[in-house]
Amino acid sequence: MFLKFCFSSASQSFRIPILGVNAKIGYQNYFNDFIGLAYYGIIKYNYAKAINQKVQQLSYGGGIDLLLDFITTYSNKNRG
Repeated sequence: MFLKFCFSSASQSFRIPILGVNAKIGYQNYFNDFIGLAYYGIIKYNYAKAINQKVQQLSYGGGIDLLLDFITTYSNKNRG
């Protein structure tokens, strides 16, 4: 019964705007001049109100991104 509740699906169509707030906080850590990691946490809240019902969503999570810097060279050439 519990698994049926967790994996059941229902679908309804609403034509109303959804309002929400997203917050993301994190830290970047470079191991050298070229490679690093970014760690972050995210929290999201969304709200919508229909005629007889309201919808509230709260979600959160975290992640890690690999940071790569590429070497770029520029040459100064005087034009004129």
